[in-house]
Amino acid sequence: MLTGLVIAVLWVMGLVVGYVAGDGGGVLLAGVMLWFISIPVGVITFFAYHIKFETGPMQATPAKRLVGLRIVNQNGGTINAGQSIGRILSMVFLSSLFFFLGYFLALFTEKRQALHDLVAGTIVIKG
Repeated sequence: MLTGLVIAVLWVMGLVVGYVAGDGGGVLLAGVMLWFISIPVGVITFFAYHIKFETGPMQATPAKRLVGLRIVNQNGGTINAGQSIGRILSMVFLSSLFFFLGYFLALFTEKRQALHDLVAGTIVIKG
């Protein structure tokens, strides 16, 4: 979630800078066009970032490691790229819908798995 917030802030900053620097015309249009180009770049970067860190030796993004968490598969091993992609997609399209109810599911599962962890076959653990 922290990564998505950083990307969103950068996009908004791009729009603001384009608007402030421009005369309200051509430069604003250029700022908006750059914003639309940054969307696919941001999505690709977001996926690459999560896949690289979650499937690597750290088994977590730097922010997760900072708070002592890592993501493992059902056997306690490193997750694969398919699990990472499935986790991201289900996090965005399932867990985040309807007031983030998919996250609250972790309160009621034995291994404290949110909906996206159940879908991807992953577990977030301390350590």
